[in-house]
Amino acid sequence: MVGLLHQRRPPEVIVRDKATIKERVAAYQDVYKIVSEIESMAFYDGHYLAFGFGAGSCRHTFCGQEKTCQAMQGERCRFSLLARSSMEAVGSTSTA
Repeated sequence: MVGLLHQRRPPEVIVRDKATIKERVAAYQDVYKIVSEIESMAFYDGHYLAFGFGAGSCRHTFCGQEKTCQAMQGERCRFSLLARSSMEAVGSTSTA
C-alpha cells in the first residue's frame, strides 16, 4: 500500500530566497509531524512495517540552530520520533 500526503503551501514559503527561515522550518516541521502521526496510526492498525518519508533535510528542519547533528556523530538523534529520511535521499542506484 502506498499513500501520498499533499499539503498546500504558498510557493514563497518553500522558495529559499523569498521566505523567512522561520516560516520554511515551520512548514517542514508540519510535514514531519503529520508523517510521524500517519506512520503511527498505520502501525497500530496492523501495518507494522509502514514508514513515511519527510521532505528536505531533517538536519535543517530540527537542528538548524545546533552546531552538529548528533546522529551524524554516532549518537542518538535529538528528534528520533519525528525525523524521517527525505524522499529525495532514498532511491535506487543504477549500475550501468
